[in-house]
Amino acid sequence: MPFPFVETNTRRYRPGLVVSDGAVGGRFQLLWVVMITGAGHEPWPDDVEIGPRHLAFGLPIPSRVRVAKITAAEARQAERVGRVPAEILEQVMDRLASILGLSDRNA
Repeated sequence: MPFPFVETNTRRYRPGLVVSDGAVGGRFQLLWVVMITGAGHEPWPDDVEIGPRHLAFGLPIPSRVRVAKITAAEARQAERVGRVPAEILEQVMDRLASILGLSDRNA
C-alpha cells in the first residue's frame, strides 16, 4: 500500500493491514489500512507486535502493526501477501476503537 510519510511529502509502498470490512466509498473502492513496519523501529504506544511468525503472514522481516498510522488507499493498489491471525486483528481493532473513543466497537 502507498503510505504517506509524516515527516515528508513523499509516499512509500509498504505492507499494511486492512481494517475496513472490504472496500468503502462506493464507486471509489477504498480500503482503510494501518501501516506495518519493521520490528527494528522504535515502538509506539499503540503498536501491535506481529511476533516471530512473520513469515507465515507474508512478511519478510519481524514486524509490528503501527495502529496510529492509518490511510485510505484504492483497492486496486492492494495486493494480498498474507493474513494475520484473529488474535492480532482483535488487538488492532481494540486499539483503533480506543483511539476513536469507542467503548464498544460492536455497538
